Amino acid sequence: MDIFPNETIPSFMARTQLLAIHKRADSFYQSVLDCSYTQTCGVATYRLKKLSQLLRMDLDKIITEHTAYPYFAHYMPEKHARSLREAISGDKPKVLEIETGSVNSRLSIPGYHSFCPLCAEHDIETHGVAYWHQIHALPGVSACHIHKCKLIRTEIRPKILAIPNVNHAEAHEASDKEVLFAQLSAQLCQNFTGANQSTTERVKHYKQQLESTGYISTAGYIRRQELLSNIRSFWSDLLNQTDFANVRASGTEHNFVRDALRPSHRTHPVKHILLSGFLNHCDHRIARLHSVDAKPQKQQTGDNNHKLVIKLLRDGVSLTKAARESGISYYTVRKLAKLHGIQHRARPKKITPEQERQVLELLKTGLSMKKAGERVGLPESTVDNLLLSHPEIRAARRRLKKTRHTEQLDQLRDKALSLIQNNPDMTRKSLTDSFPEVFIWLRNRDKEWLYKHLPKALTPSQAQSHRYKHQHDLWKNRQRKAIKGLRRLVLCMMTSPPENQRLSVSYILQALKVRNPQTHIRKTMPAFWRQLTRFAETHEDFQLRKLHVLYKAEPTLFSIYSARRLLKMASSFPPVSGSVLEQAQALQKRDFNYQRPTEQQWLLLRDTRIHSVRKRCSQPYRRNRSFKDVYQNPP
Repeated sequence: MDIFPNETIPSFMARTQLLAIHKRADSFYQSVLDCSYTQTCGVATYRLKKLSQLLRMDLDKIITEHTAYPYFAHYMPEKHARSLREAISGDKPKVLEIETGSVNSRLSIPGYHSFCPLCAEHDIETHGVAYWHQIHALPGVSACHIHKCKLIRTEIRPKILAIPNVNHAEAHEASDKEVLFAQLSAQLCQNFTGANQSTTERVKHYKQQLESTGYISTAGYIRRQELLSNIRSFWSDLLNQTDFANVRASGTEHNFVRDALRPSHRTHPVKHILLSGFLNHCDHRIARLHSVDAKPQKQQTGDNNHKLVIKLLRDGVSLTKAARESGISYYTVRKLAKLHGIQHRARPKKITPEQERQVLELLKTGLSMKKAGERVGLPESTVDNLLLSHPEIRAARRRLKKTRHTEQLDQLRDKALSLIQNNPDMTRKSLTDSFPEVFIWLRNRDKEWLYKHLPKALTPSQAQSHRYKHQHDLWKNRQRKAIKGLRRLVLCMMTSPPENQRLSVSYILQALKVRNPQTHIRKTMPAFWRQLTRFAETHEDFQLRKLHVLYKAEPTLFSIYSARRLLKMASSFPPVSGSVLEQAQALQKRDFNYQRPTEQQWLLLRDTRIHSVRKRCSQPYRRNRSFKDVYQNPP
C-alpha cells in the first residue's frame, strides 16, 4: 500500500487499518510498528524509521513530505532541528510539543484534522479515497490556499483513526488574509532545502525591511506601538480566531515581534509568518497614514505638556489644535481649560439644525459619539460639546448602558451555567479556551461569580499529571538518564576540569543539555538534584582550584607577590571570603593543602536513598557540617 502525495502519517495509518483485521488503533500499531503509537498530532510521531523500512521508502522523503518537520525546522537552529528529527524518526516516545517549541511559545500543536472539500473531491477522483493533507494540518491554517475555501475541522479522538468524512461537506469562501497565511505556511514545507538561514542574518533582514518602511527611528529604535497597531489591522481576520489567542499582538514590551527579532531565541513559525507576511504583503504607506491619523504621536510628556496646553489655550488656540500640538488627548485639554477657567470655542465647526437633530437621535439610541459623528459627518469633539448642553441625554445614555450591561451579564451567566453543566469532564482551563467569548468576558467583569460556579481548579501536581497522563514514567526515565550523564561528566571533570569555568549548577545542566528550570528539577528529579548539588562548586571552591593551578604552573609567584595580588592573577574576580585568602597565605608558607575533599566527589557514585522533596527543602544542606556527619546522617 502506497502513501499518497502530502498525506499525513495518521491518514496513511487510518487507510491501512481499514484493510487490517485489527479494530483498535493501539493493537493495530502494535502489530505493525511494535508500539502503541498513540501520539497523533499535526507534526507526526515517532518510529518513522521502522515505517520507512516497511514501505521501502527513503526516511528523508517521509519526514520532509509527510510530516510538519520542514515547517518547524525552517526557523530552528541546527541543533534543535536535529533533536526534532531524532524525536520523529527514533524509537523512544518524546513530547513533540516540547521539541517543536510550541510549549515555550504558548502555541499548541493542532488537536484536530482539517480537510478541504474541493481537495477531497479531487483526491476521490484521482486516488479513489479522500485523505488528510499535511499542509492543512499546520498551526493556525484555516483555509486552503489552492481553492481559497475554508477548511473543515474534525477533532482528534485518542486511539481512533479515521479518514475525512466528505458527506454534507460544503465549500465556503475564505478571507484574503486566511488564504495568505495558508500560502505562507505551505511555502515553508514546500521550499525546504535542509540548510536553514542563520538567525543573525534573518534578524538583520527583518530590521532592513523595518528601516526601509519607516518603522525604525533615526536613533535606531523600533516604533513598536505603531508597528503592532498596523500588524493587528493587517491580520485582523486571523488574530480574532482562537488559534491565535495566545499570540501577544499588543503591548510595547511583551509581543511576538520582540521574540522574532531576538537572534538567540527559538520562535514559533507562526510569529515569523505574521511578521514577514505583514512586511512583504502590506502597503506600508497607507498603513502608516491611517496609523498617524488615528493616533498622533506624543511630543512631550509630564507637566511640560500641561504648561504648553495652558499657554496655547490662553493664546486662543482651539481645543483640537491644542491637543494635536501638545500630544495630550482632547478630553484632557478640555479638562485643563475648565480647571483654569479659560474660555474656548465650544463649537469649532458650525453644524446645521438638521445635523444637530440627527446626532441627538443617534445619541439617544446609545451609539458612541465617534460613530454618531461619522454617520452625520461631524468630528467627535463637536458631538461631545453638543452632548454637554443636553445633560438629560447624557443621563439617559448612562442608564441605557447600565441596562444593556445587566442584560448581557444575565445572558452570559445563563450561557456559562449551561456550558458548565453540559461539559462536566472539562477543566477550568479547557472551558475558558473552548468558549473564550463567554468566560473571558465574565472573568473581566464578574470574576467573583464566575470562579464560584466554575469547576474547582486543579492543583499543580494534578495539572501536571493531567498533561502527561499517557506518560507516567516520563520523569523517572529522564532522571535516570540525567544521573547517568552526570556520572560520566564527573569522571571527566575529576581528571580534566575546565580551567576558567566554575562547575556551577547552571554550567553542569547546560553541559548535560537539561533545559528544565532548577525549581522544576528539584521537584521532579530529586535524586538527580541531590547528586548534582554535591558535585557543583561554590565560588570558594572555584577560587581554590584556580589558585591550585597557578601554584602548580608558577610556584615562584607565591614568593614574590602578595596574597591579594595572587588572587587577582588566579581569577577574574576578587576573593569572595576570608578562607580563600587564608589558603593563599598558607601556600606562601609552602604549606600546601587543597581544601576540596575527594570524599565528596566519591559520594556522588554511591547509591542514595530517595526521600521526599518536602524534607529536602525543610532541611537544607549546611556547609559547616563535617564530612563524617554528612556520611552518617545524610540530609
